[in-house]
Amino acid sequence: MYVLHSNLAARRIFEDRWREQTDNPVPRCLEFPNALALCVAFQQKHTSELEIQLRREAAARRTLAGNRSKLFVSFNGEVRPHRLFVIASLLERKLLERGYVSLLYRRKGRNETDAEFREIMLRGVLKMPGGRDVFQSASHLLDQLPMTLDVEEISSPSLEEVAWTSQNPSLYDDSNMSLVIDTSLNDPDLLFITEKVLKPIMNHSPFILLGNGGSTSVLRYYGFETFEPEINQPNGENENAVLSSVLDEMTRLSMMNRQQLAELNRALMDRCYHNAHHFWTDFPKRLASSFETDVLAPLRRS
Repeated sequence: MYVLHSNLAARRIFEDRWREQTDNPVPRCLEFPNALALCVAFQQKHTSELEIQLRREAAARRTLAGNRSKLFVSFNGEVRPHRLFVIASLLERKLLERGYVSLLYRRKGRNETDAEFREIMLRGVLKMPGGRDVFQSASHLLDQLPMTLDVEEISSPSLEEVAWTSQNPSLYDDSNMSLVIDTSLNDPDLLFITEKVLKPIMNHSPFILLGNGGSTSVLRYYGFETFEPEINQPNGENENAVLSSVLDEMTRLSMMNRQQLAELNRALMDRCYHNAHHFWTDFPKRLASSFETDVLAPLRRS
């Protein structure tokens, strides 16, 4: 028996828990980053070579011009406590107005009343470091839902397609960097990277990835580059330290003037180009190779 899943840290955990409950042979885990692969497949099907070239040229022009009006962009779909906490903390620090920020819809597939949803989210915020300090801001943000940018209204049938589609490129071009708040944050039993980090990559945007410990190591394994030391990328195991680190980094970046931010973007331009070029060329081959080695080959041997 085999179990195919996207949790790249699950094998040891799954096997230990299986043995705790039964003496039956342990099914073998087949790990593969399905969300990344689905995004790549969708983009390759729907994006032409001309569109890729024009996107590259537009991003380069804005980087060289150094006239971006926003510090950051952060696209967020489903409301989760750690996303709500981060955005509320940015609001408290008067940084929310420095970015393009979306927070679109309630938790999918949950049979919750508005009051239940609100209570769960705010209770989750209170568990985080400094949660009480941002409680009122978090409550205010829940009153504003949905916070939209280029997606005015999302209906349930189109949710999955929206996941694979890039947001409006002009919002990336007008921002100095991207803050990616992934689906899960430092769950010790989880290493799961979603397609969200691929959106800034295909749009030539530097990014901070706030996700599971080890996420950036997976990106580097697949050939992408991150932006240290110019931009501090938290990647620890302690959730409180990671949250504190990313908020402090956003505050540090906010203190740069326009010229300093322009110089920062020009310094990171080659890495952004590498990431975008890699996304369209070598990354699909790496994924295909991983799928062959990690999924198809074990199944054939069985």
